[in-house]
Amino acid sequence: MQQIIKKGKKNYQLKVSIFQTYFASLFKFFFIGFLIGNFFGSFLNFFRNLFLWDGFLIIIILLIFEFFNFLFYKQLKKILFSILIAIRGGLLIGFFVDAFKVGS
Repeated sequence: MQQIIKKGKKNYQLKVSIFQTYFASLFKFFFIGFLIGNFFGSFLNFFRNLFLWDGFLIIIILLIFEFFNFLFYKQLKKILFSILIAIRGGLLIGFFVDAFKVGS
């Protein structure tokens, strides 16, 4: 029983130390991705000159994200991949918020 408690305590301390080490930087990169996602609507007119339909642009962005997902989860979890995942998450939420701004 004591071994289980020691193992659980050690696992908990490891997770807390990882959280304390990487949270600030990952939150910063998440916020950068969020800002890029919000600015996407401002630069959409430039992209509209390159593509005939906005759906093509969305399909290309989704294919790029899926390609990155394939690379991220195929490799070992390293901090660089964690940073890119945080940027991607912020970017997608930025797109989502920008879509609500357009819709209202």
